[in-house]
Amino acid sequence: MSVSAYTVNDGNNGNNYTVTTVDALGVINKAVLTVTGATAQSKVYDANTATTITGGSLSGVVGSEIVTFSGGGNFADPNVGDGKAVTASLVLGGSDGGNYTLTQPTGLTANITRAPLTITARTNTKNYDGNTSAAAIPTVSGLQGSDRVTGLAETYDNNNPGTGKTMSVSAYTINDGNSGGNYAVTTVDDFTGVINSVAAPVLQPPPAAPIIVPAFPDNGIKAIANDTRPPEFGGMNYVAALFEGAAPTAAPTASGQTQGSTPAASAAPTQGGAMNYVSISSKVTDSGQELQVRLPEDKNRKPQSELNVNNTTVSSNTSPLDVFVVDTGINLSNLNNGK
Repeated sequence: MSVSAYTVNDGNNGNNYTVTTVDALGVINKAVLTVTGATAQSKVYDANTATTITGGSLSGVVGSEIVTFSGGGNFADPNVGDGKAVTASLVLGGSDGGNYTLTQPTGLTANITRAPLTITARTNTKNYDGNTSAAAIPTVSGLQGSDRVTGLAETYDNNNPGTGKTMSVSAYTINDGNSGGNYAVTTVDDFTGVINSVAAPVLQPPPAAPIIVPAFPDNGIKAIANDTRPPEFGGMNYVAALFEGAAPTAAPTASGQTQGSTPAASAAPTQGGAMNYVSISSKVTDSGQELQVRLPEDKNRKPQSELNVNNTTVSSNTSPLDVFVVDTGINLSNLNNGK
C-alpha cells in the first residue's frame, strides 16, 4: 500500500517539513457471488450420481468484469426416485473470475427415472422329457455400470413335441443395489423352440409269480405244466431244496415228456459255503405235459423256514424246508434264503 496524496497545512505550503512516505501491506478480499435461477436436470438411471445444472445468473459481479460459471451437481445416491436433492458443485470462469468466490446454490432437486432393460429368450432344442424346462439362457441388454442379472432361465409354453414353439423368460434377478427398481424390464419371447418326439419305451412283461409246491414226504415231487407263460420267455424252470455246507451228494432225478427231450438234472455250485440248491430245467410248454422230480436223500439238507424266489418270500411250517418252485421265467440268480 503506497501513500498517493496528502496536504501539509503549515502556513508555508508545507515547506516547513521534509516528508517521507512509507509503504505498507494491504489485503483485498474476493467478492462473493451467488447464482440465482439455476436448475438441476433430471436423468435416466445410469448407475452414477452426477447430473448437470443449467440456467441461472451470477449476482454480485463488479462493474463490467467478465465472470462465468459452469459445472453440475450430484445426487446422494444413483437410485431411481422423484424430487431427489442435488448438491451443486459449480465453478467460476472468465477473465475476471479470480476476483470472486461463489456461494453454491441450494434447494436444487431433480428426478432419476428407470433405465430400459430388455431380456430376450433364446431358441432351444431338446428331446421330449415331459416338462417345459430349457437349457438355453436368455440374453440381457441395457445394463448400467457394474449391475448384473443372475438366475436367468426360460421355459417352453408347453411340454408337447413340436417346432416353432414359444420360449419365454421365466426367471431373473437384477443386482443393482435397489432390488431391480432402477430398471423398466421388457421380456421378449422367442418363437423357434423345438421339442423332438421320442420313441415310447418298450415295457417288458413282469416275471410270472412263482408257483410254490411243498415237497412230498418221500422227497419226490410231480408238477404239471400249466402254460402260464409263452415259450419265448424260456419255458419252465424247476428249483428244488436248499442244502447247507457242501453241494448235495447226488443230483435229483427227473423224468417226463419235454417236447422230445429228457430234462437234465444238475447240482448248483457252492455259494460261499453257506448254501446250495439243486435245479431242474425243462422246456415243458404244453398244458398237460408232466415232469417228475425226486430229490436225493441227504443229511446236509438245510433247515430253513423261508425261501425267497424273485423277491417273493415263501414260508414253511415244517423244517427242514423242502420247496419245489415252478416258474416259467425264474432267474436262478435271484434265488436266496431269507430270514
